Amino acid sequence: MHLIQESLEFIDKQLAAYIADKVDAAQMPQEAQKIQSDLTSHEISLEEMKKHNQGKDANQRVLSQIDVAQKKLQDVSMKFRLFQKPANFEQRLEESKMILDEVKMHLPALETKSVEQEVVQSQLSHCVYSSIVIFKVTNYLREIKDNQL
Repeated sequence: MHLIQESLEFIDKQLAAYIADKVDAAQMPQEAQKIQSDLTSHEISLEEMKKHNQGKDANQRVLSQIDVAQKKLQDVSMKFRLFQKPANFEQRLEESKMILDEVKMHLPALETKSVEQEVVQSQLSHCVYSSIVIFKVTNYLREIKDNQL
């Protein structure tokens, strides 16, 4: 129990420093993975300890300590989610919105106005271009989302 509490304190201070320095998980993927692994391990250990001590009168103090440690784990996990959120998240989201707005502006050009080959070919080119842009933005937003979660 004591080792988990010490580890959570250390991770908490570490994350606070990263967040204050505007360092995010994308800049330190190995460190982020290690912290995630530690938090998951602590969560599992605390749950097992709680199950093991459930229903035993003599272990109320232990259960209380486990509850405090789980609360600390929740707090540190919340800080970890902030660390995972890229520092420039809003900027990246705004860039994606601008690109999608541009695609939206060109949507009227995709309406079928003629069946002539040149017109249809031009519209097909617009469709392919729009599709590629939307695909790229979708992948970009997934990356942002994955970094945020």
